[in-house]
Amino acid sequence: MGVDDPYGREVVSPKKYAEDSFSGRIVGEEGTNIRHVCPALLSGETPCKLKLTLVDILVRDGWNEKDVLSARVGDTLKLITGQKFQVVVIDGHRKEIHIEEIGEGTRTDMDGQEGRISFAPRTVKAKRYVYQARDINEKKKSITIYDLTLGGEESRAGINAFINELMKALPIQLIHCFDEIRISNESLTQDGSFKPEEGVFIDNNVINLHVDPWNMEDPYYRKLMLRTFYHELGHALAKHLMGSPHPGRKWKNAMTSDGNFISKYSELMKYAKIPQDSGEVEDFACAMELYLASDGAVHRETELRTACRTRFELLDQIFQDLISERSQGSRLKILRVFGIGNGPNSLLN
Repeated sequence: MGVDDPYGREVVSPKKYAEDSFSGRIVGEEGTNIRHVCPALLSGETPCKLKLTLVDILVRDGWNEKDVLSARVGDTLKLITGQKFQVVVIDGHRKEIHIEEIGEGTRTDMDGQEGRISFAPRTVKAKRYVYQARDINEKKKSITIYDLTLGGEESRAGINAFINELMKALPIQLIHCFDEIRISNESLTQDGSFKPEEGVFIDNNVINLHVDPWNMEDPYYRKLMLRTFYHELGHALAKHLMGSPHPGRKWKNAMTSDGNFISKYSELMKYAKIPQDSGEVEDFACAMELYLASDGAVHRETELRTACRTRFELLDQIFQDLISERSQGSRLKILRVFGIGNGPNSLLN
């Protein structure tokens, strides 16, 4: 918001976060700068049962597996969002931990409300969709989507529309970065008190999206969830190229050059278990989110392109090189964009 100086001139306050320069118009499959896949539905809405491992459950919900399994009553558990919970009850029979939020972290809208952490592998009902996409060299890739929301007929049309939009908005360069998408309810407890991150990327090449199935008929809500999908694609791309969600030193330098954080979330979220992370992990994912949402901010969103100039130029290079990623020479070229050399020990230099 502008303010007046003593001479009557309007002074425009600088934007702290790059996303403040984004109009909010999510281009999706309508974009023309970034090439999207032409997905073929091989199998649609097939009832099935999906076996979730302990890691699937805990990581999907934003927990650290070792912390949960070693927890005792009175201990503090920290969710990936930064929320802190106190362990109230450990139910060994049901393999559940009852928790209550302490009230610190990045979100505090659930203060004092209880939730549960399940630490037992289980099999859940789902509906399976299988798509086939082709990369730039016409190599086929199958992508499986599991709908675990299992909403009523009122929400089916919205869920089906969302799945179709996800696939059509998938950049052709990124189809080899993940294998599976799982769509779950945004609330993990019956009373709706405990909500995880909207999206989580698991190391076994699975992207988890948490949605409100009753809002899926709203095109605007589906666009917002498409942004979440793009964010998780950022984590998937970093893992695919680097073997780690950390994008490396060149990305850190680009952040410094641009002189801003992408969002408040990327400013706050730092992962202690990734020693070299000082905000780069989420900054990369948030940058990818805006880059894809704006179709690369080439023909529109010029203010956003200016705010993220150095980072978006790196993404421009990466996306161009990913077009021919299947050759080893191109692969090394992509890695050089990140400022890394050959060998596993140089990945995060």
